[in-house]
Amino acid sequence: MRNPSSRAAHSDKKHHDSLYPFRKILVVICTLSVLAYALYYKSTPSNLNTNASDMSEAAYVPEAKAPLVVEKTEIPTFEDNEVLIKNEAIPLQPIDAKQARIGFIPLKYPAVLGSGVAGTVVGSKNPNFSKGDRVLSNTPTYGTGDNKYGAFQKYTVGTDLTLRLPDGVTFEKAASLAVNVPVAYSSLFVGLDLPKTAPSGSAPVLIWGGSTSVGGYAIQLAIKAGYTVVTTASVHNHAYVKSLGAQNIYTYDQAKEIASHGPFAGILDNAGTGASHTAIWRVLQELQGKKDVEDTILSLLPSMAPIEGWPASLVIKFFSYNFSEEPAKEEKQYFWAPGGYYSKIVAEGIVETPVEIRSGGLQEVEKAVEDLFHGTRKWLVVDHWTFLLPISFFLFTLPLFWSGLAYFANPPASASAAVTE
Repeated sequence: MRNPSSRAAHSDKKHHDSLYPFRKILVVICTLSVLAYALYYKSTPSNLNTNASDMSEAAYVPEAKAPLVVEKTEIPTFEDNEVLIKNEAIPLQPIDAKQARIGFIPLKYPAVLGSGVAGTVVGSKNPNFSKGDRVLSNTPTYGTGDNKYGAFQKYTVGTDLTLRLPDGVTFEKAASLAVNVPVAYSSLFVGLDLPKTAPSGSAPVLIWGGSTSVGGYAIQLAIKAGYTVVTTASVHNHAYVKSLGAQNIYTYDQAKEIASHGPFAGILDNAGTGASHTAIWRVLQELQGKKDVEDTILSLLPSMAPIEGWPASLVIKFFSYNFSEEPAKEEKQYFWAPGGYYSKIVAEGIVETPVEIRSGGLQEVEKAVEDLFHGTRKWLVVDHWTFLLPISFFLFTLPLFWSGLAYFANPPASASAAVTE
């Protein structure tokens, strides 16, 4: 008679044997995933030597107003005081969408657009940065027209307008910071020429579109400098804008209430549309009590169409600032120098303004540009390049690989050893 323990051992052995082929398959799958990751890692230029055989990938505009095309391209070369960045997240701005669809800035085509990146340094000729540094960079794409500075590609060359990231700042947040904070800063303190510390008794600053990405950063920087901020936002965004520190928040049609805070030390229009220009005009009419008002509106986007009856004394100033140009030398040093204004702002934890995260890397850029051009309110950040999938799969299967390998190395015992009569 077979004793109970023998029956249990026999049952365990049958179960063990039935799983054995499946575990062999699992080991094969896991092994292939590890090999795939190893091949990817070998191709990753963590110790990059740029040469003709190294390839990048770019989403570029082949000719003015044409849809973006994604193709292989050579890794760009970089010069003294520059770094080569492997992009992990890239921001899309309204100006990128307008350039792609309208082409109002003269560029040579094919053109790689975008002027901000967040990623990892893989090559450096700048003594302030080393391989492996996590950085954000604001690049002079539209100022120089050189494709190596374009953001919509796998590798981008960064100038000295590059900032090392604190450990707690994600690439997605850094991508937003890369362009929006410099734009907010330069709009307030260069375009509007506001003193970096508000004088005693200073008039308030009118920031139109406080819930936009640049608007949110402009609110924070203006308040930090000591200014009272008057801003606009849709009702459902009032709580968010208030969380940034703004107290005087109105909807876009409250011209009389907004005017009650004037005159203004400066007016910043983050929307840059005919509708926003007209709404600000109404505010100034309420303030000055006349139709032909006198003032200047600093607009982040150029006005595309004339507005009927617009007074010549109300100037719309389209503002775009290039920190790399010679006149900006002092501002660049103040803002971008290691340990300078920008470093302190990021280290202190400036509140991230809302952006929409799009996964998919360069393949997603064309759709994101189209959505942004047709009215998506939030600026977009495209991240999660396609190589993240094998990495995630590798991390998931690694424990299974080792456990399966251990099992494979010790196959089940024979039936004669497992069963006793």
